[in-house]
Amino acid sequence: MNRLEFKQNFLAALSPLYDELECGAIFRLYVKDKLKIPYYQFCLEMMQSLPEPIHYDDDLKRLSHGEPIQYVLGRTVFCDLIFKTDARALIPRPETEELVGWVLQNNDVMGRLLDIGTGSGAIAVSLAHRWRNTDVFAIDISSDALELARENAELNGVTIDFAQMDILQDNINLPSFDLIISNPPYVPERDKKDLCTNVIDYEPYTALFVPDSNPLLFYDAIAKFASKHLNNNGKLYFETYQSFHSELVQMLSDYGFCQIKSRNDFAGKPRFISALWES
Repeated sequence: MNRLEFKQNFLAALSPLYDELECGAIFRLYVKDKLKIPYYQFCLEMMQSLPEPIHYDDDLKRLSHGEPIQYVLGRTVFCDLIFKTDARALIPRPETEELVGWVLQNNDVMGRLLDIGTGSGAIAVSLAHRWRNTDVFAIDISSDALELARENAELNGVTIDFAQMDILQDNINLPSFDLIISNPPYVPERDKKDLCTNVIDYEPYTALFVPDSNPLLFYDAIAKFASKHLNNNGKLYFETYQSFHSELVQMLSDYGFCQIKSRNDFAGKPRFISALWES
């Protein structure tokens, strides 16, 4: 099979699931990862045969069933670092890269920081890689996610204190922090219908969804925790859901946070919040 035939087969298999632009984006990512060449080079050499042995058929079958490309490849790039990705944790998103960038842009090296609901470890590892002298802690309720996060910390050469904890419980024993950051579950169950099949069927349900009756469940618990565990002039950063962004701003104000700031993502949607704690 030459490259042109493979491209045609690949796009035909994915077209029932994705639009033309997304099919093309997935294909370019696959080519770059599997063939280790730039996409323009692939296009210039369309009549060349595909190298062997690479399991294209198995990969294409998984992709055609809706499995995310990041899980099929087993890795993704986040903040210019390589992260292992599989079904143990959510795939790191570009929006979360924006959150990390905002934190780095507005803070110097922190003394001690905490990532709540670390998942793959993307936030904690990225900040630990940039702030080498910072004590970085990360917690998650999922032992599987923590195992993946530890692998990503080792892969990127950083030291992080990981612990399995449930932020919804009141008996969490942790020190005080200069910065707390979290991208918790925030999609109301009623909005499940709006998500793509590859998200619903493959990524961890509990890391995505919250009850319709209490969509701010995790934000409330984290804000309460932060009000007790942030040092004076410590900061809290959230990735949020646009449907209740304004309600979260009011909640933080009610807890006593000040200098509450909102920021839109690259699509212009209200996505991020920061707040200062003065004790």
